[in-house]
Amino acid sequence: KKPYPERSRGLHRLRKRDDGEVRCVACMMCPTACPAHCITIVPEEAHGGGIEKRPRIFEIDELRCVVCGLCVEACPCDAIRIDTGVHAPPTLRRADAILDKEELLSRGEKSTATQGGVGAFWREKVKP
Repeated sequence: KKPYPERSRGLHRLRKRDDGEVRCVACMMCPTACPAHCITIVPEEAHGGGIEKRPRIFEIDELRCVVCGLCVEACPCDAIRIDTGVHAPPTLRRADAILDKEELLSRGEKSTATQGGVGAFWREKVKP
């Protein structure tokens, strides 16, 4: 089995706030930005009667996803990431490739992402 490249993204994950709740406020920016239309969000009112919403249903169809990262860029709350480094497992049924909110939250807070590039001094000329 060949190892994945260092910049391989992997599957999606949802992040939690410090209080343990999902960061997503169901603003619908990620499904709007998604060119593959693979993200489904159904919002609900947050507990406590506040003005903030949260997703009752948050699903990503990994078979439709083109791993473009536009959902990550569009999210104003930094709630969704594509940095698990885990490859999608093979499935026999299409429904098994649809990740729900609980599964996306279970991917944890650990990020495999690393800063790329040449560092803070990228404008300086490199002498051969």
